[in-house]
Amino acid sequence: PVDKPVISNELRICLVLRGWIDYQVNMKPVRLEAGMLFVSLPGDIIVVKQCGEDCDAQFIVSVGTDFSGIFNRWSVMRADTSLQQRVLTYFQLMGQVMQNRQFDIKTLHLLTSALCTDIQSDPSSVPVEDPANAHTRQAILFERFIELLNEHGDRNIGFYAEKMGISPNRLSTNIKQYSGQTILQWINQHVMLQARTQLIYTDRPVV
Repeated sequence: PVDKPVISNELRICLVLRGWIDYQVNMKPVRLEAGMLFVSLPGDIIVVKQCGEDCDAQFIVSVGTDFSGIFNRWSVMRADTSLQQRVLTYFQLMGQVMQNRQFDIKTLHLLTSALCTDIQSDPSSVPVEDPANAHTRQAILFERFIELLNEHGDRNIGFYAEKMGISPNRLSTNIKQYSGQTILQWINQHVMLQARTQLIYTDRPVV
């Protein structure tokens, strides 16, 4: 569903074959285009913002296996034609296994593990970064701030400044210049995202 936050409780791998998809992953906007692979891990909060009319994508979901030794965070990468074909072959094999009513879940885990290793080790699977600002100091500060925000959810700017070894004023200036939004705006967005997620996944009122 579009614009509905989903807490990923499993490994997800998506291959875009045609068109594009705009995601928000742990509050960071991501555009997937044809030939791109998207890998998310348990605990990631994913929001599909928009899809192109001609979008064609395939994905698999794997529950009950720890892939943190292969992927330590969600990632987006480009894949050449050869890797795309191998990914689709894995997807087809998994589908065939699941069509058997007596399939062994271990077989799916082995196929998923082999797929993850294949993706990670293939030289064509180049991580997609912000081409203009991927390695600037402001980009690094912003990435670290978002990681801390997702991890702790603290509403105090000073908390993040202390964690990052920078003054609150300097941190605020860098985040505003890089992202176009203030730290408080990012914190408020995080609070709203968590509240929406809680409303979807629990019956308890948000307090």
